[in-house]
Amino acid sequence: MTTLPVIDLSRFDGTEQERSETLYALAQAAATNGFFYIRNHGIPEQLTREVLEAANRFFDLDASAKDQVHIRHSAHFRGYSIMKNERDWREQIHVGQELPVSSIQYPASSIQHPAYHQLTGPNLWPEALGDHFKNPVLEFMQAANKVGNRLLEAFATLLGLPQSHFNDISQEPPYLLLKLICYYAQPLHDIDRPGVAPHCDWSWLTILLQDSAGLEVLAPEGVWVSAPPQPSMLSVNIGELLEIVSKGRFVATAHQVVNPSEQKRRISVPVFINPALDARIESVQNKDIQNPLDEQFHVHRVLPRGVYPAVVHFGESEWQRKGLGQWCFDTQCIQAK
Repeated sequence: MTTLPVIDLSRFDGTEQERSETLYALAQAAATNGFFYIRNHGIPEQLTREVLEAANRFFDLDASAKDQVHIRHSAHFRGYSIMKNERDWREQIHVGQELPVSSIQYPASSIQHPAYHQLTGPNLWPEALGDHFKNPVLEFMQAANKVGNRLLEAFATLLGLPQSHFNDISQEPPYLLLKLICYYAQPLHDIDRPGVAPHCDWSWLTILLQDSAGLEVLAPEGVWVSAPPQPSMLSVNIGELLEIVSKGRFVATAHQVVNPSEQKRRISVPVFINPALDARIESVQNKDIQNPLDEQFHVHRVLPRGVYPAVVHFGESEWQRKGLGQWCFDTQCIQAK
């Protein structure tokens, strides 16, 4: 049976032996499941409680209040959306860094899809909740980003790169994204509906806060392993971008959500640790690793496992996913935005 690993981040500040042992454990976790829990991450428990409370207050709003911040009102793909179909059983709100539209200027020579700069801009905030919603959400996103940067420094070390490699890819701010997600309770007398179907994240890393069970990780032996919340811990999964950079040494985690409850909704708060939109992602490893599980299960990915292009322009790929609604390598999976 697969046991999901736990990485103690405080050991990075310990003795040289503790740091080396933690780096080794991180490398093992990233090369097998691509999923691990982190403890002693530095994010106060009070803040995690406030974020979950903010999420619950938002999802308690009536339909008209949620509609005021619907994603269709945003030119920057922020805001509320609802998905009830055979692959998704949830509602959510997208939040990014609070940046004015004009704060980032991308050189025209680097842009193939000129519209991707639209992904930078202000968020939509529910007026009914005020700063009691906005402040903890933004604070948690920034705190998770600090944790993500610390992990990326460790991954850079494991790849034989300078610790600052991932920050040095661009001088622009990273394209951080946070979602507050409500996975509905299961319909009575119905088959279990996936809250979200099997997929990998298009990110360096994803740092996740969750309030209850439902997350499942595809283990190397081809079985789905439950990854419930653990006291005082957050979970982390490797995204496709880190797999590309390592050319398969680190494995992007296939995962899904099936809320097991017929009465209670499930709340999760993923923070996607991304590069800047103008970043060019380059592979630095030479080892190709194939994963037959992606053939056994249809796992939504932006690129097929084992396909590691020399360079990926992050902003253009992100615009293809959000602006053009094409996010899965299988053309039968192209989704409307």
